[in-house]
Amino acid sequence: MSLLFGPEEFPTLTGSFTTVQSNYGSATVVLDTSTKVSGANSAYFASTGSGSSSAIKDLGSGYSELYCQLKGFIPTAFAFGVSGYLGFIQAVTSADAAVFTMNVEDYGTVRLTGNNPSSGYKDTLVNIPKNSVFTIEVRLKVSATVGNISVWLNNSTEGSPNYNSGNINTGTTNFQKLAHGFTYTPDSFATGYYLDFVSIDTAFIGTRSSAVANTSNFFQFL
Repeated sequence: MSLLFGPEEFPTLTGSFTTVQSNYGSATVVLDTSTKVSGANSAYFASTGSGSSSAIKDLGSGYSELYCQLKGFIPTAFAFGVSGYLGFIQAVTSADAAVFTMNVEDYGTVRLTGNNPSSGYKDTLVNIPKNSVFTIEVRLKVSATVGNISVWLNNSTEGSPNYNSGNINTGTTNFQKLAHGFTYTPDSFATGYYLDFVSIDTAFIGTRSSAVANTSNFFQFL
């Protein structure tokens, strides 16, 4: 097994992403050099209003199953607008049509949720902590009969995800690109978070990218 992409530590803002850009509106992304997440640099996605900014990787061909792992840091001051959600990770086709969307929502905590045109809304019950570095891995599988959304938070045990949708209908449309960051922010509000160490594969990544830090904040791996 080998990583299709990453781990990306943002030596520059674009790094090895296909594009890192402010797509439209009042959402922006800049290179942060405050050693906030992993190593010296990370991408800081900020919004003062509605819009989109994304780090996008085009994998060059269609896939029916991908695993995406990343590190992040959500500041204590992070806030939601009136709509109470924003885009976090999105799997899209070569024509930029959304196949999966993973959002973060205001549940009093920062909650990870999923949405797919065929399976509909999924509350993962996974709360992302503020003010500490986290590592999250998401599995997205397309199938009309055995589709799946799974989530691991600070967890490298493949057989014990923090959320597993089980077999669901996620349609039959493969995806080619993954977008990270503010894939969509619907409201005028000021907020932002840091993203780093992104990896993509067709198999469970776990510790293969060394993306889970061996510190007291995480599980210890040998």
